[in-house]
Amino acid sequence: MTLNKKFFAGLALTFGLLFAHVPAAQAYYYIHNEGEYMVWLPDAPTGRTIWADDDGNGKKTIPLLTKPPKFGSLGEYADVERVDPESSDQFKVHIIFLKASRDFLTSLTKEKMYKELHKTDVYLNNMQEHFSKGTDTLKWATLIGYSVDKHNNLHYNAAHYLAGESSIEVIRVSYSLDNKTFQKYYDKLLASIRYTGK
Repeated sequence: MTLNKKFFAGLALTFGLLFAHVPAAQAYYYIHNEGEYMVWLPDAPTGRTIWADDDGNGKKTIPLLTKPPKFGSLGEYADVERVDPESSDQFKVHIIFLKASRDFLTSLTKEKMYKELHKTDVYLNNMQEHFSKGTDTLKWATLIGYSVDKHNNLHYNAAHYLAGESSIEVIRVSYSLDNKTFQKYYDKLLASIRYTGK
């Protein structure tokens, strides 16, 4: 092997080792097969079905819906978590998708949507709310804020409540504010949210 070949082989190995620990974000677009909204995620999520008699967590309380149906599949939870191996920073996405009746969707107000988004175990500072409404039952409420973990690290938290014509979806995201890769993930996720209809 000549000097140039050795040099470039060593350079390739060095770059391979440098970037091997950072998993590349795959192009994965999540949409439930009965869903109306699509969103980009850095990985394929793990999912749990929400049944009328079991919320997917072994409980009988169905989230978000006031009068859920008594039988069948109502929706699902979808979760993604990425961990930076160097800093142990986490990027978490939690999605709740639920089929919803027209009566429920027409009864949704900005206040009701924000009330659900405020139901979180994390204390948020500098909270901001944003709301937009489309045609008929299409609505989008967003709550953002900052939290501090036990190690005094600052986290960005965002929650989006999306109402469609026959379903609702809540997307919660949390990540370390100092992690630039995770900031890019969120920017991509936010820009990707699309109403696709049915």
